[in-house]
Amino acid sequence: MRMRTRIGGGLLGLALLLSFPVSADEGEYQEEGRASRWGAVALDVILIRPVSFGQTLAGSAFFVVAAPVAYANGRDSFDVAYETFVETPADDTFKRELGSF
Repeated sequence: MRMRTRIGGGLLGLALLLSFPVSADEGEYQEEGRASRWGAVALDVILIRPVSFGQTLAGSAFFVVAAPVAYANGRDSFDVAYETFVETPADDTFKRELGSF
């Protein structure tokens, strides 16, 4: 369990490091900013998108279970459940620009 926690913490730290904006003069460190952008895109493609896709699948399964209860509570509750379980993770997976967290 400790190893899993360390790996998770390391990946979180890496994600934060790669997504940190570069503050420099526009012409001076342009190559470094480009490398940071490619790092963010790579992290997004390799790690974040597959996790988001899993969240979309799991959220859809949860929505199937929660939908009858939410609908019995009213159309607004049904819409909130759909947005929470399906729409938000799907937008994060399929509509978000690569590398923008």
